[in-house]
Amino acid sequence: MCTFGGPQAGATRRCTGSIRPTDTLDYHAHSPSHNCRTRRTPAQYALGSGVTQPLRRTLVLLILGCITSCEGARRTADVPSHVIRLKNGPNQFELTGTGQAAGAFVAYRDNFNAHGYSVVSFYARGRGPKDTDGPRLLVPFVGGSDGPQWPGGVFTTSEGADCMLRDLRLYRATKNDPIEVLVATREFGMSFTDTAAVRFDVYHVAVNSDGEVGVPLYSIVWDHSFPAKHQYCDVNTAFEQELKLGTVGLRSD
Repeated sequence: MCTFGGPQAGATRRCTGSIRPTDTLDYHAHSPSHNCRTRRTPAQYALGSGVTQPLRRTLVLLILGCITSCEGARRTADVPSHVIRLKNGPNQFELTGTGQAAGAFVAYRDNFNAHGYSVVSFYARGRGPKDTDGPRLLVPFVGGSDGPQWPGGVFTTSEGADCMLRDLRLYRATKNDPIEVLVATREFGMSFTDTAAVRFDVYHVAVNSDGEVGVPLYSIVWDHSFPAKHQYCDVNTAFEQELKLGTVGLRSD
């Protein structure tokens, strides 16, 4: 989390965060799917002639249940426990690690082609953890590797039919830490289906506790960037293979 050092314009920020350019995250999602070893269909099981029909039905139900639970376990494992999954519509979470209620609203901008995109706005509820009846305050994205990236401080994805060129992950290192946002952006290359370089941008929560004029109370401030080690078509593949942050992005709904 970042706090502004003083009321003067251009005051420095003191930031701490869990991802640095040289970090290799050791977050591994363990799937319980190994508990279900069979992947054959019920028809592939040769039941002996001595098995009664009710028992046959019971065995078939057990097999189907195992297959279903295995698939569900794999889908759950796609979202590591430290990642806060954002779904289409309203999402609620804690912002600063101090009890500040917050949320994000995700909406899809349909283009009637393969290049619609999701828009994500973050907000805080009230001007402090105890201000439960206060107004919802926009928590804008501020800054970027090339300056401000999104008008109004709201995030937008970049999407093609086969690959996501920009997406994000919202996460916290521990339950008492503020949220952090990691944005992955792929260079366009020759086409939407190209394999190209990916850049990660790290954003931290900043709190304008000194009331600096012209600065929001809460904002999501760019901290630093670092490149992916390999090239990708879909940035969600980069999130998983390079940082173990799962393959589930904003388009998954």
